[in-house]
Amino acid sequence: LPMAIGNYYWHKANEYLENVQIKKAELTLERAASWNPESVGILFQQFSLYRNVLQIVKSDASPSVRKDLFARAVLVLNKIESINPLMGAVPESRGHILMENTDIVVEDWEEKAILEFNKALQLHPRLFRSRVALARLLNQRGELNEAALLMNDGIRYHYDSYLTGLEEFYQYAVRLNLMIGDTAKAREVHQKIHEL
Repeated sequence: LPMAIGNYYWHKANEYLENVQIKKAELTLERAASWNPESVGILFQQFSLYRNVLQIVKSDASPSVRKDLFARAVLVLNKIESINPLMGAVPESRGHILMENTDIVVEDWEEKAILEFNKALQLHPRLFRSRVALARLLNQRGELNEAALLMNDGIRYHYDSYLTGLEEFYQYAVRLNLMIGDTAKAREVHQKIHEL
């Protein structure tokens, strides 16, 4: 029964989100999580809500309001990790939210994001969004060869062609290979884009 009630509130929260009733959605998701605290789906929905609100209010809200939203988002990710410590999507999400909010997080956000993306890829090597984000960070630090190797390592996996962001993954791999002068590998990866 608690699981069914939790799912009811979860679906109700989704209706509020579709109608852009953010506060009602937040409160309803909290109610859903209280009834079904082990539901990873409900918790990820909560995280997504906080992440989206952070993006929406980036230029309008005060740093303290944004820091509070950031802390809530990270807290939810920690709850998910306590339920399933092997879920690569958790460190991936932590890495992304660190990158998206560099102005309100600690100074060593880059090191923390790199650690999170590395952890995500250790848990689930096919998380291509983690791979792209990590390669971009390495490239920005001047570690071009490491970034290209990381992307090339990800090319060997099979991905479903309908995945959002997959074309960007391949295009970035092509770009990095061209930057290090490996035209043969760039051509090989470019071919995969046409197979999508």
